[in-house]
Amino acid sequence: MPTISKAEIWRGGETSNKVTKERRSVYVGTGGPNKDRETDAGVTVHLSLKSKGGGVSNVAVFFPPTTFDAVVREMVKTDREATIAAFAKAVLK
Repeated sequence: MPTISKAEIWRGGETSNKVTKERRSVYVGTGGPNKDRETDAGVTVHLSLKSKGGGVSNVAVFFPPTTFDAVVREMVKTDREATIAAFAKAVLK
């Protein structure tokens, strides 16, 4: 599962005005969010956060193919040329 090296994780409480940056890795992979659904079509982003009790919470955000359009639209809004270049590079590999 590739690491997204420039990704940042920010966390804050629902009722807090403060957010803090986590110093943890973010990974992306194909398939479902867990072993029970690993054969599901889609993309899953995996990350971990410090938990209030002092441990670590693992988080998986699953994007099924029906959500790709919304994600890509936001990518294009952010940087059209970088999005086109990334898609071209991925398709030509």
